[in-house]
Amino acid sequence: MSFDAYHKWLGIPPEQQPPHDYQLLGISTKETDREVIETAAQRQRSIIEENLHGPHRKVANQLLYEIDEAELTLLSPELREVYDQQVTRAV
Repeated sequence: MSFDAYHKWLGIPPEQQPPHDYQLLGISTKETDREVIETAAQRQRSIIEENLHGPHRKVANQLLYEIDEAELTLLSPELREVYDQQVTRAV
């Protein structure tokens, strides 16, 4: 059985994986408040950073990268517009 960091660390169930950026940050798809997005990204990072030196450090580093990318995407109006179209099509 493989380790599921999305589920164990971030509470994202297997049936919702791979998560989209909103799920990764634990926020609504309608969230537009910059401070809420930044705070959510930092909260998720702090959870992952607790595991940087454990047996799953490689997975932790990958998740930190994904969280950084999600924050960047959701804070950029241009990137977010394109991303939201992709998420809408996928749902």
